[in-house]
Amino acid sequence: MHITILTYGSRGDIQPFVALGVELMRSGHTVRLAVPALFEGFVTAQGLEFAALSGDPQALLRSDAGQDLLKAGSNVLKFLQSFGELVRSDLPGVLRDSVTACVGTDLIIATGFTFWGLEISEAMGIPCVFTNVNVLSATREFAIPSAPPGLSLPFGLNPLIYPLSLIPFWQLYRSPINEWRKAEFGLPPLGILDEPIQRLQKTGMPFLYGISPSVIPKPKDWANHLHMTGYWYLDQPNFEAPSQWMDFLNAGEPPIYIGFGSMAERDTTELTEIVLGALAKSGERGLLLSGWGGLKQTDLPDTVLKVESAPHDWLLPRMKAVIHHGGAGTTAAALRSGRPSMAVPFFGDQPFWGNKIEQLGVGARALPRLELSIESLSDRIQQLSNNAKLRSNSQALGDRIQAETGTKTAVEIIHASL
Repeated sequence: MHITILTYGSRGDIQPFVALGVELMRSGHTVRLAVPALFEGFVTAQGLEFAALSGDPQALLRSDAGQDLLKAGSNVLKFLQSFGELVRSDLPGVLRDSVTACVGTDLIIATGFTFWGLEISEAMGIPCVFTNVNVLSATREFAIPSAPPGLSLPFGLNPLIYPLSLIPFWQLYRSPINEWRKAEFGLPPLGILDEPIQRLQKTGMPFLYGISPSVIPKPKDWANHLHMTGYWYLDQPNFEAPSQWMDFLNAGEPPIYIGFGSMAERDTTELTEIVLGALAKSGERGLLLSGWGGLKQTDLPDTVLKVESAPHDWLLPRMKAVIHHGGAGTTAAALRSGRPSMAVPFFGDQPFWGNKIEQLGVGARALPRLELSIESLSDRIQQLSNNAKLRSNSQALGDRIQAETGTKTAVEIIHASL
């Protein structure tokens, strides 16, 4: 069977679906990944077919609207305004390329970022499965992860938060989606309330969430077609680290990992000063991963190493603790590593995952980017480094997650659904 996976976003957004594609390939299928062009080498190196989607999500984050998005924090109106500008820039080309990528395929796997896979599925008569690494299906047990931090309604009313959160996002997409539906397929326009995730769920198609049930157990009020499969990891067991890295790791205590993924600020001067000041104040060594602009190794003390990229499965277990932006993929890697962690959330679902780390007893309370300082970060680093309970809880959760088989479970569900 030929399968096309449509997804979009940064490297962290793409990688879980590459892992899913690899597992489907091992099961005998031919798998095409339709993603932005900058990820072509990453996709083809795994033996998967590649189809290019327009746009460069990393360049978008570096744009004025992208930088405004990073600074939005919990300001919902500012977030929606900035996100809307980003959506309008590349969406028409992405929609056109998505249709091309699905020609001749037998199954479409859509994601939260590519919900229009349903439109293509219906118009072209191709079965579709929905997948995501963040919860979008309503439950009484907790609010949607993209809701303002701490928001929860009493009396089992949390399901109301889901459409109230998703419908405003739908309005950002609705006009270009309707223009595309009419031009490409001759379909009638969708209304203000025709939010796609709710429409998808009404079809009864399988929803596969690449999330560990050890982190979020499947809600008791979910229907049978909603699944929590376990995380989708893409490991690199044969990775060989440069000698410089090994020399640094062997030169002293395990360092503190600090990396904020695709949350690249144009000017990293302030952020660098905070991070280096906090490491010095706490007396810990540090390893900085990506997103540090023009920062050179020669700008750093001997107790800090800068690395452009490294496999999380190799790197994070060698750390003392992990500090990251709270993206779903990086959170999954941190929890699996068995090391205490904490999030420095910028926007969106990141505060949810930061709070989840604290709730699970495997890390420190999240520290929003706008509240980051040398003192606040130093305090968190010392807590992560010296709290024995956090260390034991983190290792226990990491062991449980490592025993799960998320991609295999997902493939089994896909096979059963067909």
